[in-house]
Amino acid sequence: MISILKLPILLLLIFILVLNCEGDIPLSEEEKSELNKARLYLTMDADFNLKVNVKNFNNVTSLKFIIIANDSNKFEIESYQLGDYAKLWTNLDESDIAHNTAEFLFGPVNGNGMLCNLTISEPNSYENISFHIQNVSILNGTEFLYYSCSDADYSSPLQCTSSGYAWSPIDDEYASSNLCFIKFYPGSTDPLFGDEFEWSDAYCWPWQN
Repeated sequence: MISILKLPILLLLIFILVLNCEGDIPLSEEEKSELNKARLYLTMDADFNLKVNVKNFNNVTSLKFIIIANDSNKFEIESYQLGDYAKLWTNLDESDIAHNTAEFLFGPVNGNGMLCNLTISEPNSYENISFHIQNVSILNGTEFLYYSCSDADYSSPLQCTSSGYAWSPIDDEYASSNLCFIKFYPGSTDPLFGDEFEWSDAYCWPWQN
């Protein structure tokens, strides 16, 4: 029989053994790929600040993109603030244009962080409004990253598209996300978030991911 003095020690050993057996479940290859993707994505806070963020960027010397909205009348940019990276150029520094489109060029961009924060005039109604990342160009020197042509003979977007092929993100390396304030799945009356409008990076009608 186990003595009363040895019983606490035995229970402790059993507890440690169970704890070690209940470690983190290993990720699948698909989950690892999804976790390690480079990402360019948008977030919105309660004060209507639209932030442009990156994750897992590597060896990027320049990043260019455009942010637009599905309703330009509801996308009035009051100001912008830089985040963790150096701005090379933006159209928002030009005073003679309507600021309902944001164009930026940053570089270099590596790791995780915020590129910029766009302070927007809150519209009277912003249900179903959506913001979209377009015309993305990611370079390491002169080499394009995270995108490829449907014809491997072409290595630049201009060559690719002018030859009739598609220039697209490499799915297992990179993803960008739009952002929308929605309640229903597009074309459906089924609520997505418990009958409330919420910011989402999916189902961004009319441009869906």
